[in-house]
Amino acid sequence: MKWILIGFALIAASGVSNGDIIIPPPPGDQCNGPVPGEGLGEALRELIDLLPIEKLLEIFMTWVTNDEEVMAAMEYVGSPDFTHIVTVMQKTPEFGDIMEYLCLECYFDAYYYLNALGGLFNFPPMLRPYQLRISFDGLTGFRGMMRQLGDALPLDELREIHQRRLATDKYYKLALDKIGSQEFRDVGCAIQATKEYDELIEKLENIGVDTNAVLDALFAFFHWPVDC
Repeated sequence: MKWILIGFALIAASGVSNGDIIIPPPPGDQCNGPVPGEGLGEALRELIDLLPIEKLLEIFMTWVTNDEEVMAAMEYVGSPDFTHIVTVMQKTPEFGDIMEYLCLECYFDAYYYLNALGGLFNFPPMLRPYQLRISFDGLTGFRGMMRQLGDALPLDELREIHQRRLATDKYYKLALDKIGSQEFRDVGCAIQATKEYDELIEKLENIGVDTNAVLDALFAFFHWPVDC
């Protein structure tokens, strides 16, 4: 897990909150639109610029270095078993279709950004086609960490940008419509049908992560049907 912590520490040490500095724009022109700078990335950069990056990283680093459940989960995320699960999921045709949609229709190089994130966990790059347990406010584990991260977010401002972009930015709306579609839900269904997914859920639950709460929140946010 040390490389994950080093990666986040470097971001925290940078002391910046600009989306282009945290993860620079992708090189090349494979997902460029007809107008330079046009596409989903513009909306995402505005959202990232609003986030209190240093505060969020401070919260994350505190939990990931002190809470037993979070530490165990992060160790698992950095393990070969989890890397294998991620690799299997990436190879599903449904996943590839979504990635290409984001590139061709929203002018967003999702492969580049997911690879930048995956690099922190030593995941192989995607190619195109301890015992101390602390408590904050009586909560521990992932639920406690997520509660504290949520409290640090400027939710009202994020909602305002979301609603404005949804009404005025066609690429933002295209991406969200796709994510909320049955086609995208089918990607999740295909992943849920794999034995690797069952193994992932079992291991996370053995660590103590409330997977039902996480999944329920995702389904509610994206308005996905629970059943496939």
